[in-house]
Amino acid sequence: MGTNFYGKNEDQIASAAGPLVPAVISTSTEMQSSTLPNGNQILQSIPLTETSHRLRSNLINLIASLKAEWGTQKSAVKNEIASAKEYLQDNIFTDIYENRELLVPSSILSLGAFLSGRVLTNKHNWGKSSVLLTPRVSVIGRLFTSLPSRICLPFILAGAIFHQVTPVSSENLWTRVEKDVLPEKLVDTYHSIRTEYLKNGLLKRNNELCDAVDNYLQSNIRLLRETVGKRFKS
Repeated sequence: MGTNFYGKNEDQIASAAGPLVPAVISTSTEMQSSTLPNGNQILQSIPLTETSHRLRSNLINLIASLKAEWGTQKSAVKNEIASAKEYLQDNIFTDIYENRELLVPSSILSLGAFLSGRVLTNKHNWGKSSVLLTPRVSVIGRLFTSLPSRICLPFILAGAIFHQVTPVSSENLWTRVEKDVLPEKLVDTYHSIRTEYLKNGLLKRNNELCDAVDNYLQSNIRLLRETVGKRFKS
């Protein structure tokens, strides 16, 4: 048996354990006490609970509104695509033969013409950086590498190829651009200039020149035939 150095009567040390939750908190009007099914009692802050519930409700409403907006936008995009497809079929690609046989080759050739125009108007393909051409930039090179040529020439080549391969679709496309895209005043001005200077000017003079050359050749051929006939008769 061990030796007791403190005598027979040991002092009982009592530890005073206070409550886990101070009374000032548990009795506050902003705190709410509830008992769980297992018997445990919990305290919750009413303002904090309301704030968390409000944030949760706002987050749920935000997610629901985003889902609804996504569905609306998705449906709108589908409708726009369907409308665009119907518009193209009804107004531009109206020729069945071109749609079945020529549309894909025409698109590929037009793309090739556009890329060729980009190559043709590239400054690095003219002048000193070119191995095949002369080191000095020619007038044609300056013309092709000018800013208007670099902007317009690829589109002009692509449009020309598309018009040659699929003329009906090309004409419909230009008509739709005039009616639905360009301003009416600009279209009227373009048509008046085209009629005045191209049809009544250049084309008319070209036709007159062709007629004059044709009449001149016919008269000379007739004169030559008459001269040859007279010589053979004599």
